[in-house]
Amino acid sequence: MEGRIQAEVEHAIARSGISRSEANAIVKKLLQKYAPSITDAPVGKKITECYDMKTLTPTKEYLDLETKIEGFLTDLGLSF
Repeated sequence: MEGRIQAEVEHAIARSGISRSEANAIVKKLLQKYAPSITDAPVGKKITECYDMKTLTPTKEYLDLETKIEGFLTDLGLSF
């Protein structure tokens, strides 16, 4: 799931045409949010827990997570 979200973020950055300094500002905001808890990050899940293996589509839980992450990143200036 992380790879999927990463690819969507990369596409959003490419479409938005933001500058390096704008991207850096977004990264700094992300670091403020996530760096303090990096040592307590939850253990990841297996692909079989994130996807329906028959259809290779994300579960509702992970689609909801993706939507939440995209909303947060949209608030920071990316467009999905």
